[in-house]
Amino acid sequence: AAAISIVIDFLTDANMGCIKSMKEIEAVGHRIVHGGEYFKQSTLLSDEVLEKLKLCRDFAPLHTDAHIMGIKGCLTAMPGVPQVLVFDTAFHQTMPATSYMYGVSYDMYTDYSVRRYGAHGTSHRYVSGIMADILKEKYGINKEDSKIVTCHIGNGSSITAVKGGKCLDTSMGFT
Repeated sequence: AAAISIVIDFLTDANMGCIKSMKEIEAVGHRIVHGGEYFKQSTLLSDEVLEKLKLCRDFAPLHTDAHIMGIKGCLTAMPGVPQVLVFDTAFHQTMPATSYMYGVSYDMYTDYSVRRYGAHGTSHRYVSGIMADILKEKYGINKEDSKIVTCHIGNGSSITAVKGGKCLDTSMGFT
């Protein structure tokens, strides 16, 4: 909460800020690394959602507790402001089982949730969406008919096959 308050003070600073007051903040978005199989899309924060997010700790132990601290800090510093969680794994939830299942005992999946989850989904979703728009504009290819391979290269790298706007496969696995 203290860190978020400092950010808000900077954002609303009369000389250096980019907004005049907290009233201009209509919502807060949180990019969340891993949503497990619980979150298949961006989700409005609620007590139930926060409890489910805690169940994702094992998937991203270095990130999830920090996400939760940031969310709680925003709740404290900005009470009543809606908060949305955007999951990097959500875009990949459209993969068929043939893409997300590993060649290990099925019990590993059912008992321990071991499967391909994907990563960098917000990046892949954005880039494939822009490319689908370009394909439509320049070549008349509808999004539903598009076949795109996206590459995310940065702090971590992955590639994703996108068909008809949905993830078909990705290079990132149980990470």
